[in-house]
Amino acid sequence: MNTSEYKRVVQELCKVVGFGSPKTLLDGGRLKIDDYLVSLIYDESVDSNLLQVYIDMGPLPDNQAAAYKTLLMINFKLSASQRGSLSVHPQTGHLFYSFRYRLDQQASGQALLDSLIRFVGDVGLEALATV
Repeated sequence: MNTSEYKRVVQELCKVVGFGSPKTLLDGGRLKIDDYLVSLIYDESVDSNLLQVYIDMGPLPDNQAAAYKTLLMINFKLSASQRGSLSVHPQTGHLFYSFRYRLDQQASGQALLDSLIRFVGDVGLEALATV
């Protein structure tokens, strides 16, 4: 759609989670949900119909070799189902999960929150089960 869909979804998300400053999030701020920091990146020049969602899942476990192997296996499954991807932030070394959220007429703050909870839960459970 366009910037107005993005703003609408962010405002609805803020209302659902009780975050009183949608402008902060729209201006590039992050939202804390449980132990995770969520960043919403919207670039209309790249794709006006997609919102890129980045979730900081924290530092990697101490056994990094096993963690990297697990992350690659999870990424293989995620890629096959088009559910996003895992990566390691080049500056912080934190594990990030990212996915695209379609901005269409069905998009809503509640649906975005549901996606965040579902995807983080799926990825977190897979990672914990194998590391």
